[in-house]
Amino acid sequence: MFTLIAIVFLGILLIELFRPLYRKVEKLSHKIKSSIPRRAIMLELACKEAVFHFNKKHLEDPTIPMWVVKAKGKTYYVDHVRSIVPFSTKETPDNSHTKGAIKFKDVLVEIDDSNVALFKPLTSQDLSRIRAKENGYVRILISYKKKVMDFLQEHDIKFTPFKTIHGSCGTSYYICDIMNKNDIVMMQLGLGNSAFRVLQENETYYKAYDDPSLLATLDADDIDYDLDDEDDEDEDDYESVYEN
Repeated sequence: MFTLIAIVFLGILLIELFRPLYRKVEKLSHKIKSSIPRRAIMLELACKEAVFHFNKKHLEDPTIPMWVVKAKGKTYYVDHVRSIVPFSTKETPDNSHTKGAIKFKDVLVEIDDSNVALFKPLTSQDLSRIRAKENGYVRILISYKKKVMDFLQEHDIKFTPFKTIHGSCGTSYYICDIMNKNDIVMMQLGLGNSAFRVLQENETYYKAYDDPSLLATLDADDIDYDLDDEDDEDEDDYESVYEN
């Protein structure tokens, strides 16, 4: 019995000892991935169904892209198509334009700056991010939460739930979406540029809002940005406001 207790205690001790190392390795892995040059995504579409087929107009004019992608009621001409998701065929014998196509269900379609379409699995994080963008939400990074939150409540500015980036030295940063992009100008005038900054879609902090596993690897002490460093109050003092 004593041996079993000792083994359990030793296991717990080893887990606690290696936890910081695991976190550092995970952070390093994300940094390496983020340093690899990426495709510049020009368009993202979250689709219940999307298809692509050969473009017959390419035979008449080789300058016209070879493939047609149809998604969300629109048509896109692309030069190349890649897929990392399963597909099925769609036969349309009565269609005068094309007799068949490749069909995808619940897919994320990305078209990059090389005019290449990529079909990927559609995740809940993708759906949340794209819906926020389509609704005109603006994602921001905040240091001094109380100052910003007081301003949001005073001016009835709607926002989404805060996600916290913790730091090993007690520092915390916060991410949320401002639900009306027109409110950003008012915030910049009333708060100045030091209270918050707008995040862009290619930033790790932007992506972390929709990805809990990525968020858990971030360390507020690594954020190099000149935001207010005043003491903050309890992060649960305020609740987000949603549109019905």
